[in-house]
Amino acid sequence: MNILLVSKDRSEIEELKLFLYSLNNSITVLVAMSCEEADQMFNNYRIDLLLLDLLPHDYHSLMLCERIREREGYFYLPIICMVDNEQDMLFAFRNIHCYDCLLRPIKRNYYQVMLEPVVKSFENASKPLQRISIKKFNEIKVIAFDEISYVEVNNKDINVVNKDKVIEYTNISLKDILNKLDDSFVQVHKSYIVNTKKIVSIDIKEKFIMLRDCKEKIPLGTKYLPEIMGIEIFFGQRVKFLYE
Repeated sequence: MNILLVSKDRSEIEELKLFLYSLNNSITVLVAMSCEEADQMFNNYRIDLLLLDLLPHDYHSLMLCERIREREGYFYLPIICMVDNEQDMLFAFRNIHCYDCLLRPIKRNYYQVMLEPVVKSFENASKPLQRISIKKFNEIKVIAFDEISYVEVNNKDINVVNKDKVIEYTNISLKDILNKLDDSFVQVHKSYIVNTKKIVSIDIKEKFIMLRDCKEKIPLGTKYLPEIMGIEIFFGQRVKFLYE
């Protein structure tokens, strides 16, 4: 992943670089001290994310972003602007159509909330699509991990559920299914596994979980609370915990 950082503030540059490398040390962070230098970077590298230091009414940066959007394959490039006040933030959203803004003074937890989901989502998009294959009688059913909302035990059968359909399996345990899935899936009840990427809210008091594109309330077992409490953010969406 190539990230281009456009700024004249050397201390901010070093702080951002350290944080980005802490997320993934295979990231390449490119630095440009001017819009002209940044423009040249796009000729030499494939840029996946632009971090732009935006000065008040910075029309040089505006023109740079317009030129970037006109380049083939860059119309949807995520741009995050670093700004000093809310007026500049409004300018960035209206004129640059940026993905988001970091308002100074920028604290480390702001970096984490803003940048970590973007970097993680790029990593996941770069990975080959993962699927689970399970044999049922003489037929093999295949489903992509990202399509699975939850897995439940139904009597002696296992149901793999997404927003469109339910796939039934026999002669396989919930534990065996969990071993075939990746770390995005956690067991939350003796009879349920959920895809953590689909979680919208977790009701601690009533002990159930709500998933995106799913009307069912998934029961939450008390013994599984410690693991589920570690969930906080997925792809920029903060999980909502309900205690009352």
